[in-house]
Amino acid sequence: EDAYNLISAGAGERGSATFTPKTTGDYTYYSAADKDVVGCIWRTHDEYGLGEDDDSGEGNNFSLRVFLQEGVSYTFEAWY
Repeated sequence: EDAYNLISAGAGERGSATFTPKTTGDYTYYSAADKDVVGCIWRTHDEYGLGEDDDSGEGNNFSLRVFLQEGVSYTFEAWY
């Protein structure tokens, strides 16, 4: 099942969302904005970082492809 979380934040603010996948596999987390957005993801329970990106997506957007495990909660964060 696909999951879409919209994270919104103003200049200098961080927006975040938590996601618990129902299926183990690769997921792509990306931004689509006209700002230079940075994104990161970590496991919620122990704050183990899985990745951070600034400009791998289109324009100044981030794009992170990460392997997530079923039933484990992850926190996604974005800011500019």
